[in-house]
Amino acid sequence: MPDSLEDKEVTVVMEFQDNTPEHSEDFNFKCIGLDTEKPFLQCGKQVFIGEWNEPVGTKVLLAEKDVADIPSDPLFSPATKKQYEVYATSNNILRLRNITLKPKIQRN
Repeated sequence: MPDSLEDKEVTVVMEFQDNTPEHSEDFNFKCIGLDTEKPFLQCGKQVFIGEWNEPVGTKVLLAEKDVADIPSDPLFSPATKKQYEVYATSNNILRLRNITLKPKIQRN
């Protein structure tokens, strides 16, 4: 199969410049044009336009670990309330800004 037809998974860091969309456990969004220079993202009634940026280095995304499951030795590792582990890494940043869509005016 040619490379252009293969699916590949990519982690993207989204940075919202104006206001972050409200989200909950069932956070849903739609993306259009991720393979273009200016993709669109819709979160509920909010619409954002994006621009790709490359970070200096790699972005590292962390996830909180449950400290109850982690054995520790107080001599070598002091007790901490929170510990983190690497969740993902990314070389893709999508900077998004909020836009307002207006209905298209049809002229006769």
